[in-house]
Amino acid sequence: MESKLKELFHHITDKKVAYDIQIRLAQGVLEKERVIFQSPTGSGKTWASILPFIYAKLTNLPWADRLIYAVPLRTLGKSLYNEVKATLDKKFPGKFKVTLQTGEMSDDPYLEGDIIFCTIDQLLSAYILHPYAVTRKSAPIVAGALAGSYIVFDEIHLLSTREALPTALDLVRRYQGIACALMMTATMSESIVSEIASRCNATNIKPTTEELIEIEKKRISRRTFIRKQEALTVEEVLRSYVEGTRVFAIFNTVQRAMSFYEKLKSKIKQENMAVNTWLLHSRFLPEDRANIEKDIITNFGPRGEGSGIVISTQVIEAGIDISAHILHTELAPANALIQRAGRVARFGGEGIVYIYDVQEDGKRSYSPYFSSYSSFFKGTEEKVDLPTLIDKTWDTLPQLCNKKVSFNEEKDWVDLIHGHLDAKLLQDSDVVTEAIDQVFIDSFGKGSATALRKHVRNAPTINIIIHHNPELLDLRRKPQRFSLHPSIVHQFIKNIEKNKIKGLVWIAKEREDGTLSWSAINNSKEVEGEYLLALSPKCVAYDSELGLQLGREGNFESKETIQEIPKRELYSYAREELTKHMERAIEQYRIEGPRYISAVNRWAELFELSSNEMEWIGEVATILHDSGKTTIEWQCWIKTYQEELSGQEEKSLLAHSDYDPLNPYMVSLEKKLNQRLGKKPGHAVQGALYFYRMLSEKFLEPLNIGDEEQELISRAIATTIARHHGAKGDSMEKDTTFPVIDDDVIVFLKNWQQKFFGHELNINNLVDLQVKQHKLFHCDPKRYNRELNSLLIQPQETDYENEKITEKAFLFTLFLLRRVRLADQASIVRY
Repeated sequence: MESKLKELFHHITDKKVAYDIQIRLAQGVLEKERVIFQSPTGSGKTWASILPFIYAKLTNLPWADRLIYAVPLRTLGKSLYNEVKATLDKKFPGKFKVTLQTGEMSDDPYLEGDIIFCTIDQLLSAYILHPYAVTRKSAPIVAGALAGSYIVFDEIHLLSTREALPTALDLVRRYQGIACALMMTATMSESIVSEIASRCNATNIKPTTEELIEIEKKRISRRTFIRKQEALTVEEVLRSYVEGTRVFAIFNTVQRAMSFYEKLKSKIKQENMAVNTWLLHSRFLPEDRANIEKDIITNFGPRGEGSGIVISTQVIEAGIDISAHILHTELAPANALIQRAGRVARFGGEGIVYIYDVQEDGKRSYSPYFSSYSSFFKGTEEKVDLPTLIDKTWDTLPQLCNKKVSFNEEKDWVDLIHGHLDAKLLQDSDVVTEAIDQVFIDSFGKGSATALRKHVRNAPTINIIIHHNPELLDLRRKPQRFSLHPSIVHQFIKNIEKNKIKGLVWIAKEREDGTLSWSAINNSKEVEGEYLLALSPKCVAYDSELGLQLGREGNFESKETIQEIPKRELYSYAREELTKHMERAIEQYRIEGPRYISAVNRWAELFELSSNEMEWIGEVATILHDSGKTTIEWQCWIKTYQEELSGQEEKSLLAHSDYDPLNPYMVSLEKKLNQRLGKKPGHAVQGALYFYRMLSEKFLEPLNIGDEEQELISRAIATTIARHHGAKGDSMEKDTTFPVIDDDVIVFLKNWQQKFFGHELNINNLVDLQVKQHKLFHCDPKRYNRELNSLLIQPQETDYENEKITEKAFLFTLFLLRRVRLADQASIVRY
């Protein structure tokens, strides 16, 4: 395998020779399946992490169905997507479908590509069933993609130890044996790496001393740190710049970066110098920020030959593959400084990192690093907050200064500053698991905001629109907006109050009809809890070079970004007999089968079944997902509708009638029937009960499994049927009655099983049972709703002796839901 991996790497990267650690990582991931990897910035982690998936696909190794590559920043995701897609399209035309799923570019909301680049927010929100990309109704479709996947978490040191990181670790732990995972970092402390490896039962892979020497030799890259007592000045930056060099200056706040940039531009003009300059921070419109980043990458990226000075905030710490000769940076926590230093001599050569103390009014300024963590050290006299860490960073910095620093020295320094705190901040794994179990349950009824704040990202923002009269804007057309932290907005409005100027700030209020109106505010307290404000151009400016400028008068106004108002997704249906729909759904299920080989194999191993038997379970769920439509009440309603619409008698069981939501006559007919016969009956939860009570034993008879496993699989199928139209599916409102199974359905089921197993389904005993029960199965909500709640699969199934399936049963149900719902949707779209 090792030699083949080397050859493949050589081919993909245009004849580059792989570092030994790159091949060892690829091989380790293929063999161990859960790995945490530490390596210096610029050491080729990206292609080393992608290599095992490409190798498995090209050699037909059923190791992973898809690669989900999650990054903390959109810019990094987009950059990697562009690079990997261009390379694979060139090297293996048509072999790999590479997609991008972020908040800005929703290219693959259901995660259906072969290689999917996404933000960690997108991945984790999908995992906890509160996805950003799709409605909660479709949440199980996205979450079901995790089974059988190879999941890469890049730059995990950028994840919050209170929200995103514990959730990511819970995902890796919970999917052990069902999905492969790789977590990568350059600057995470040793203590937290060890804790992660322990929690996830992961192998810790890092370069040996010899491998680090090999990397350093090939990169010929050295960085020198210099601590500066004086303030960072424009003159200092310009002195470090000579023609042909690349200079970066990183500031901790947007305001200081903007102010410095303006002084720099003024000085350059005053001295009549020819220097290219760029400013990059978070307060640009997306299109302007993208243009700036593209320009910087063109000049300072791997193939760039430009020079100049880039002024930036923390946004440049990760996500942009660029390199400078010299970096000037304000003092920050040690891990952030090492991350920033990773932008220096990234592609080889030597570089210098100047670190400046930040003083305001004779005292050290810690903005924006104010967080206190004293609550995690109760019972001790230990003081732990970010300012304390920054002080410690400054005091210990001399041990790195004025010499060429190795990766191990950088890592040891970060561990000295952050190790103790990181270990304390990482939430207890049992607490996290219990909390996420509850989030899974809440996803079937409660809102998403709290779950996302607790388990993905707790980053409160207020959206800002700039306009002299916001009433003129249609929010449905998505006017341009900016996101700011509430503390910045509050302080800005207080400053306006001091000047006693009114009519410059408005908040959005919802009217009774759901539309918004705008009201001018009189003081900053009115902003508490608001998510959307409008500011007058008299107090805020914007341009594509400086970005958003609070406190300056300008002429920019937010423009509506779309012409056509998005319409709610509406589905049209054509008349379809039930047996025909069953046939088409199973056809689509089988068409998609090759895309789930790894997941099927892994689930089969867990339940001690063959892969063929595992596919039988999926086909049973697909065939019977609409079994609730055989009720007397449902068929009466749908046939009456179709007969009145077409004027022809309906004799066969129907799965769908003709219906177009844009056809006034059809909509009117539906309303009339709702008044005459009552609302069209439900069918999902009814079908779930019918399957579990009447059909499960017969349909699972071909499987050679124990009673406990059969019971759990039966419940998983029933849960899939109950929730195949939405996440809730836990109760029914009206009585429903199932007649004896229709003759056409019996013929279809017998033929289907004969083709699958080579023998017919013996369904006669089931029909006899129904006849004995007065030819029907009656579903009474009063009797069965309680049973239905206990029937549905829960996040923890602790009543089973087989501990391997206590957690996995819920994940298995999500996988079934994905397969069934995508097959169901595809069958309707195709036909």
